[in-house]
Amino acid sequence: MIIRQTTKELLAASLQELAQSKSMDKITIREITQNCQLTSTTFYNHFQDKYALLAWIYHRELTPLYERLGKDIDWNTLIRQGIIAVQQNKQFYRNAMKNTSGQTSFQKAVSDYFIGQIHNYICKQQGINELPEKLQFMIRFYVLGIFPFLCEWVLYHDEPPAKEFILLLHDAMPQELRPYLL
Repeated sequence: MIIRQTTKELLAASLQELAQSKSMDKITIREITQNCQLTSTTFYNHFQDKYALLAWIYHRELTPLYERLGKDIDWNTLIRQGIIAVQQNKQFYRNAMKNTSGQTSFQKAVSDYFIGQIHNYICKQQGINELPEKLQFMIRFYVLGIFPFLCEWVLYHDEPPAKEFILLLHDAMPQELRPYLL
């Protein structure tokens, strides 16, 4: 059966292909679109910039897991699956982690995504629209605290092994979050 790719998927595949041989910060919108025979206008109809595309690629892999959180998977499984997704396309994600920075960095985009997803999950779980400030702080503290370690692990070490690393991330979770995520 032939599966037709959406425009977003074509752009994502193009960026991923280009990132195999070129630094993420050096890839242009023009290169992305020419590589998949689309126009820059088409690109901007779907994404603000290449960093939004980069974030979309990662979100596409994790969003189905977040939708299952609390139903048939737990927090540790979600983290494990996220790490597996990164490991399966390690060269691409290493490029993204190494060669993006500041407000448009891969780290910021993914951290913001995690924070938003955890916030939404807990609100939905509790049947409320907004979380107490302390709990919002704990979510940010946890995500912003573990993400640099995750990047360092992917970029330089792969040690400890994934199972041990996931346990360390579990152990680092603030007590205030545990009732909601574990």
